[in-house]
Amino acid sequence: MANPLTGREILVGLKLAAEWRTAVACGANDGILILSESFKQTIEHIDDDSAGLAFIQRTDQGKIEASGGMEAYMRYEGLDVLLALIMGTAGVPTIAEAESDAYTNSYVMADNLSGLFATLAMLKKSDKVFEYPSVKFHQFGLSGEMNAPVKLSVQGIANLLELASVTNTAATSENITYPDKGTRIIMNKDAHFWINDESGAALDSGDAVYPSGFELSFNRPQDADLVAGNEDVDEPVGEGFPEMTLTLNFPRYNDANDAFFTDWEALTRKKLEIYFKGALIDSTFYYEFKLSFPNLKVIDPDAAISGPGKIPVSLSFKVLGTDVAPTGMTGITKPFQIDVQNKRTTDPLA
Repeated sequence: MANPLTGREILVGLKLAAEWRTAVACGANDGILILSESFKQTIEHIDDDSAGLAFIQRTDQGKIEASGGMEAYMRYEGLDVLLALIMGTAGVPTIAEAESDAYTNSYVMADNLSGLFATLAMLKKSDKVFEYPSVKFHQFGLSGEMNAPVKLSVQGIANLLELASVTNTAATSENITYPDKGTRIIMNKDAHFWINDESGAALDSGDAVYPSGFELSFNRPQDADLVAGNEDVDEPVGEGFPEMTLTLNFPRYNDANDAFFTDWEALTRKKLEIYFKGALIDSTFYYEFKLSFPNLKVIDPDAAISGPGKIPVSLSFKVLGTDVAPTGMTGITKPFQIDVQNKRTTDPLA
């Protein structure tokens, strides 16, 4: 008899796929650790409500749609495929030093996500896998607070839900392993937030600000069409401009963050680097995760009074692209870029 599973026992696999609607088998190093997921399929039921019927007696199948999201702790290694699918461009990692285990890679925002999708397979009962053969991820969020793990959230559109797959089964789920289980990103004393004017010198420690938390939201609107010959949607395509917002939260209003109110009024362009440092890999090389923003505009500074205590400040920025990379961010012209240092040796999009 098949056994029900708890959240402690489920397995989630995510693997780059090549042909929309065609699943690939998740296996070694395809496992991802999640906190929650909300993927779901809906099937429209179209009633025959013709005149002359006392009661509706028949209903036919209509649209099939599948979508949802996942939340996870952000990690220095283990979510590279997911990040690369959302950003759109990766490459073969570069070794940090001869005979080192440390490798660097850059996840750069592509103009579109055409041809970039994955198979998502989730073992939810000892004999039952929920398989989404093709999922295109289009929404991405990062959030963190001081001395707490950084969290990742994603949203995606799938072609459909397959409950009787012959590609990802309970038996094949036994092959799923994780690239790494222990490299969570913690927003701690080793993290830094450096910001100055876009026209200023390269960022350094003299440009540090000290937020207590942050939130990054990134959405590429996608449109998925139903066409004759298939019961599910075609590969989604981009619709409209990507939407990106970054918010920094400060525990109290002071001279340092007051300057951003002036930047807001003057429409001053800013550049920002957010950096996290993890455990030692080897020699002098550590796990690293860096976000670079070449062009930010303050859009919604807020210093609301909520009582007799300190006055917190929330600073929201519009995340923009640029024609020319600012000083210290060579080659970075897209709205933001992710640079990592970990032990992954292969291109996540290959």
